[in-house]
Amino acid sequence: MPLIPSRSLSASLAAIALTAAAGQAVAVPLSPGGSVSLSGALSPGTIVRDSLVPFTIIDGSGRTRTGFVQDRVLRRTDGTLSFQPRIRDVAGTSAFGISGVVLEGMAGFSTDVDYDPSGVGFSVPTNCSRSGDGDNLNYSFSFAPVFGGSSSKHFYAKTDADQFNASGGRLTLTLEDGRSTTVAISAPVIDTTPPNVSITSPSPESCVCPGLVDIRGLACDVESDLVYTVRVRRSGDAGGTGWTLINASSTERCSPGTLATWNTTGAPNGDYIILVEAINQVGLTASAAIEVRLDTAANPAVIRTPETETIIGGNICLDGSVGGACFTSYTADYRPTAGGPFLPVDTSTPVYTRAVTNDPFANWNTRTVPDGKYEVRVLVNDVCGRAANTTHVYEVDNTAPIAEITSVMPCEWVNSLVDIKGEVFDKNISGWVLEYTGGSSRGWTRIASGTGNIPAGDTIAIWDTTKLDRCAYTLRLRASDKARVGCVAPSGNAATDMVSVNAGCEADLNGDGVLDIFDFLMFSNLFSAGCP
Repeated sequence: MPLIPSRSLSASLAAIALTAAAGQAVAVPLSPGGSVSLSGALSPGTIVRDSLVPFTIIDGSGRTRTGFVQDRVLRRTDGTLSFQPRIRDVAGTSAFGISGVVLEGMAGFSTDVDYDPSGVGFSVPTNCSRSGDGDNLNYSFSFAPVFGGSSSKHFYAKTDADQFNASGGRLTLTLEDGRSTTVAISAPVIDTTPPNVSITSPSPESCVCPGLVDIRGLACDVESDLVYTVRVRRSGDAGGTGWTLINASSTERCSPGTLATWNTTGAPNGDYIILVEAINQVGLTASAAIEVRLDTAANPAVIRTPETETIIGGNICLDGSVGGACFTSYTADYRPTAGGPFLPVDTSTPVYTRAVTNDPFANWNTRTVPDGKYEVRVLVNDVCGRAANTTHVYEVDNTAPIAEITSVMPCEWVNSLVDIKGEVFDKNISGWVLEYTGGSSRGWTRIASGTGNIPAGDTIAIWDTTKLDRCAYTLRLRASDKARVGCVAPSGNAATDMVSVNAGCEADLNGDGVLDIFDFLMFSNLFSAGCP
């Protein structure tokens, strides 16, 4: 037994006598404005809260009296609550004991008061009075103050309340010299508000990775106890079916903390709903839900154009979609199909961080590399550190075709059926066109066309000039290849050769198709006129 200061010995002996005589007494009803003597009565029930609240009181001489208030709440067999704190582990250098305790927060509730003579503790209150508004219960320990090294038994107020607020009450402890301190403890409430439920992590619409996902948030009710559950399901499950329970708990979270840990190992990629539901003692409910994306694989890029195996040239726009729900960045690189390191298609932007949908997502100036076959890789990274690549193979061709007319010379006179010789060549030839303009032709008139190469010196076409006016004409040979060159309205590499000639009989000066005296007369007139 702890040592008791000699000056309070008589009061302590009196308290022992009161405790011994208590027997099976019952708690005393106490109405607002009333006062009753306490003799001790057992207070059975199930403990629903038992917490230690520290306190420090500084007396008039500056010395301290420290200890703990054991904040205990019992639920009785009829469902009502009994609030029964006690003072324990008292220490400090003050010469004064705790002689009075005021319990606040009882307004509107019935109270049967006493102390429990069973269990640990020594000092007991001998009297309790209630304020006129019914809010305060004043327990007097003047006959047996609580000194250092000592503690009190549980003193209580049985109420008609069935819910409590864990910090809604106040307990004021007063020393013999009148100095005091106040701490927060439990008090009865009438619960009319639902629990406070929220999910603080993961964020809505965010991505989570395979493994253990910490679901954090609040599940709190300061007025009564609660039970909460955490469940998940695939977003595509109709009618709210397919829920999986991942945690059920009666431990409140009144500051953000872990509500559940979701093991996503083996779960399929996709969208999920996380639902937290809480119900308190009076049946009031609250819930919070978010949707997240479980990211088990990065989304590969879709390259719409150019299609793989396309022949390309010039400044190429890689067009398509890159990104997705859990995208962080992507790269677009190239290398020869023979091997070697990948290099950025655009050295000014080695890494891209903006998602793109059905639009150009990278530019490649193929004129910076030799003609040949290349691998282009688009590598997409996600928030979980995964990567997905899409690879296309292209042939770069920036070499223009050969298109040359060799059988006629500029200003040469031609007539009848003219054999146009020359050369058309390209590794990836698409086609060629031989055409003319002049005389009565106001545009280009096609002579011949083709899709294959023509060896040097071979006939390109036979030009029939027999029905053409005697006049000057220009021959044009155009050739193009199959390369997709450029981004907007892409076309192939092209080459053109042009030769201007005169068609008809050179001596048929009047152009009537007959060589006669009239041609000579015209020549004579022209000759006589001379040149300027």
